[in-house]
Amino acid sequence: MKNMPTYEELLAQNSALKKQVKYLENQNEKAQSEIKNLTLQNKELIANYNWILEQLKLSKKKIYGSSAEKIAEDYGQLNLFNEAELERQPL
Repeated sequence: MKNMPTYEELLAQNSALKKQVKYLENQNEKAQSEIKNLTLQNKELIANYNWILEQLKLSKKKIYGSSAEKIAEDYGQLNLFNEAELERQPL
């Protein structure tokens, strides 16, 4: 017959397992807290990224959009094209 552990050995194993369970529960709590913090940080970073992206789109639209040409004319800038040349028929 196999050697069966004694009562004292079983108590020692049980105590060691309880300590291990407590340690693992503590590690799990820390991991869950870290996940929560990282999830929140990720949401904030995504919001910041989207805001910056929107600002970039607005800036590009302001600089390169159709209103940019109208603004240039409004400030008295000369038109680079001569309308007479555009309407002239080639020889």
